[in-house]
Amino acid sequence: MHIFSKKKHPQNIVIKLFKKNLSQTHIRKSKLYEIFNSKLDENTLLNIPIYNNNTEQTFIYETELINTNLPMVKISSLDNLDKIFLIVDFPNLGGGTSFFLKAIISKYQNCNNFLIARNFDDKISFNINEKYELEKKYNNDEAVEFLNSIQNKITKVFVNHKNGHKQEFIKSLFTLNKEVFTISHDFINFFKNYQISYKQIINEKIIELSDNNPNSYNKIITQNIINAKIIAPFIDENEKIIVSELPDFLELNAKIEFDNKELTVIGLIGMISLVKGENILKKIIDYYNNSQSVKIIIFGKCNIENFNNNFEYKSIEELNNLLILHKPNVLLELSVWPETYSYTLSLVMITQLPVLYFEKPFESVIENRLQKYNNAHSFNSIDNLNELIVKVKQNYLFTIEPKIFFNSFWDEYFGTSNLNANEYIPNDYILNNYNNMNLKSEIENKNIVLITSKIYVSQNAFSYCNNRSIYTPEERFEQTMLTIESIKKYIPDCYIILFDNSKFINKYFDYKINSNVDLFLNIVNNERLNYYTDICEFKAFSELSQLTELYKLIFQNIDFSNIKNLFKITGRYTINEKFDYSQYDNVFNIIKKNEFVTDRDYWYTSFYKVNKSYIHDFFSKLQVAINDYQKYKGFDIEVIFSEIFKNDFKLINNLGIKENIAVWNQVKNI
Repeated sequence: MHIFSKKKHPQNIVIKLFKKNLSQTHIRKSKLYEIFNSKLDENTLLNIPIYNNNTEQTFIYETELINTNLPMVKISSLDNLDKIFLIVDFPNLGGGTSFFLKAIISKYQNCNNFLIARNFDDKISFNINEKYELEKKYNNDEAVEFLNSIQNKITKVFVNHKNGHKQEFIKSLFTLNKEVFTISHDFINFFKNYQISYKQIINEKIIELSDNNPNSYNKIITQNIINAKIIAPFIDENEKIIVSELPDFLELNAKIEFDNKELTVIGLIGMISLVKGENILKKIIDYYNNSQSVKIIIFGKCNIENFNNNFEYKSIEELNNLLILHKPNVLLELSVWPETYSYTLSLVMITQLPVLYFEKPFESVIENRLQKYNNAHSFNSIDNLNELIVKVKQNYLFTIEPKIFFNSFWDEYFGTSNLNANEYIPNDYILNNYNNMNLKSEIENKNIVLITSKIYVSQNAFSYCNNRSIYTPEERFEQTMLTIESIKKYIPDCYIILFDNSKFINKYFDYKINSNVDLFLNIVNNERLNYYTDICEFKAFSELSQLTELYKLIFQNIDFSNIKNLFKITGRYTINEKFDYSQYDNVFNIIKKNEFVTDRDYWYTSFYKVNKSYIHDFFSKLQVAINDYQKYKGFDIEVIFSEIFKNDFKLINNLGIKENIAVWNQVKNI
């Protein structure tokens, strides 16, 4: 039984995307296959490397994505950078293309200094990692000259999207004598037009190659094997093609059950534009317009007049909440152009809801990706859609886990493989240009947690023992990662800053720390700091120097009135299940006294909390102490704290911390 009677909606109400009939569509398919097979046979397909997201994955959480809405820091030059990974991008900053680049930079910014070039109104802007922007804006000739001047710094070139750039600029990339890769977003890097239609692909006379010959690229990345078939006829060497799924959401989360007894909810996810099937959606909306038993919801946006059931989302959490609220029974996929990937299809499939997709005129990426999804159903008319909805309507869905997965190709190309084990590039440059405006925005309403750490320690003795640590760097690294994990588990709304001035021999350590904290301060060229942490026999000055250096670098000009609290924890120590956040969520500075030391006041400095109104005074007193080296050089830092802060801290009985002493084997809860 149809949801609507055929009397009101006769059978001649059929969605017709193409003017020709089915037999002509079949002819189209044959012509397309002829084009494909002229350059790409099955054996060649087998030789194209394919990277799927279901193997060898790494991931980041969605919350780790960089905030591209923050104002960028203005810098005058790139003199302090030794290596640069050049990325050419378009100025639109939206859609799947931008999400891809945002994910790449967020994941791999700690392995690379990405120099991103965009053309705004005939002026090319360059920035580092979407955070630090060169003050000068370049015309086309100046930009080419600038890239030539830093040619020795450039390691690789990646063209994410060439829209907005002049032909001469793109051509100049191939004169830098660097490996140049591109990717098939919208096909803009291959053909004159982007988002080309099925008709354009099928009709060779309509397709015109891009002004910049795609054969110039060393490698061409595409997101699906169907795209490889489309672009291969225009590529001289099919060995240049790499198929790799994009960084994407993959995992389902919670199962949500419901019972829409009297109502069927039809959902769509994404921005429904013309190429995404807006005209088809109009017909569907018109068909169900007067129904009391069918409701159409767009989890995203469309511009259809008088349709108001649009609910935009800015995060996976917001999308999950909308799905739970509106309880769709089926989801539609209506794209009418050859998608190169489709992020929204990924989200649709994770829900495990029935996917009703508009039948494509030939083999497509959408249909290829849906082959492994056992709840996909095609339709080509309103009646067909009607029957499917009744047949497959489902009263449960799964929410989406907000983790973005990266297959091994992205790790190999953008990631840790770019690091030379015999080379070290300090991030002092980033810190020297750090803008407090950025940090102020990032830490608002957060609990700042400072970790003081030294993973690679020297062999010089302390005043009270012969070795600085009984643990290897590998052990100290693993213990530090447990510190970070415990902070995230027990301190809400945390913003983690780790200060470690080690010169990292194992670049994986550097990479993993960067990937798991909000800000990693790794200063290696500061002689005063290195003296106190590597040579000085008095351990107290190791930590005092790190804390005061951190303050000078980024804290001294910050207004902390909008944060929650400042916590400090020693690296390799962990927060345990006895930690009670409520005893810290107040206006006091909080620390614990060691009652077992009776000959002097001895405060645990492995963990304490500083109230936001006292932060500047706190660091000011630390600076006074480190300046008075002669007075305090034989003191434990625990005693220094009890003397310089005296009545400024409230003492509590339990910190909720597991202490892990470095110089001898002692672990205890404090």
